[in-house]
Amino acid sequence: AAFRAGTLSASTPFTEQVPQACKDGTLIWTEMQMHFSRNPTRGAFEVQGVTRDITAWHQMAEGIRHMAQHDSLTGLPNRALFSLLVERALASAKRQHQRLALIFLDVDRLKRINDNHGHAVGDGVLREIAQRISGTLRNSDTLGRMGGDEFILFLPNIGSQEHAIEVANKLREAIRPPITLDALTLSVSLSVGIAIYPDDGPDTATLLRNADTAMYRAKE
Repeated sequence: AAFRAGTLSASTPFTEQVPQACKDGTLIWTEMQMHFSRNPTRGAFEVQGVTRDITAWHQMAEGIRHMAQHDSLTGLPNRALFSLLVERALASAKRQHQRLALIFLDVDRLKRINDNHGHAVGDGVLREIAQRISGTLRNSDTLGRMGGDEFILFLPNIGSQEHAIEVANKLREAIRPPITLDALTLSVSLSVGIAIYPDDGPDTATLLRNADTAMYRAKE
């Protein structure tokens, strides 16, 4: 097909990476190194080449990509990936004339837990908080970790400001029950700041800044 389209000429080598199914139904990734040639007898163009299994390499590359885009502690999108996802969601909200909410979440007293019980316990608290928050969300909602004791959430297609406030209250209630780790019973709470598109800003940077400011006001 590429040859007929004029993008390749006879004997031009090219490489493709494609998934292929084995006889037992499992899927592997293969790299095909090929070139076109003309059959001297029939005059037809033929494809010749070598295929090799690159499944292990592909899985390693996917793992590296995942590590670069996700928080290693909680598995949530990190700041870079979350910002990209927000940009996409905001573009969709603009096209469809919908509201979108950004919610900053700060874990209160985490520093005290780290100081009194060690960072391993603090990390356990953060993992538990991530799981509890994720359990309250819709499939369309996205939670990320900004680092330290800060999480961030965006809610696409919300009906009103009250909807965002209702979600924030559910998050706070989900965190309210004590967390038990290594025979320790710990209580934490959340400071929450909300910014809504388009009411509180026309772009991602403004919304992030306003949600962050609102969260610090709540914390105070």
